[in-house]
Amino acid sequence: MNGRANTLSAVNAYAENRIETLRSAGFQSVPITAGAVTFTGTEVLPDSVPQPKSATYEVTYATPGNTSVKKIVITTTFRSPSGPETKKYTTYLG
Repeated sequence: MNGRANTLSAVNAYAENRIETLRSAGFQSVPITAGAVTFTGTEVLPDSVPQPKSATYEVTYATPGNTSVKKIVITTTFRSPSGPETKKYTTYLG
């Protein structure tokens, strides 16, 4: 694989892992956020992803007024050969 493919593979695996971690915590344990929250500590993007890079998540209700389903969006940004690249990953918890 080339460098970009390796980076995308690492970013996709990272996002999948973060989503599964949030989903396995359970509905009650994943609070609604007031905007995007930056992953820190051991939850940052792996070293193999080129700088500058960042990863955030945001939790909202999937539909306004319906508090039985939460929408989780993970946003990753990293350097690619053509410049900054952003990938979003969405899942639902309910």
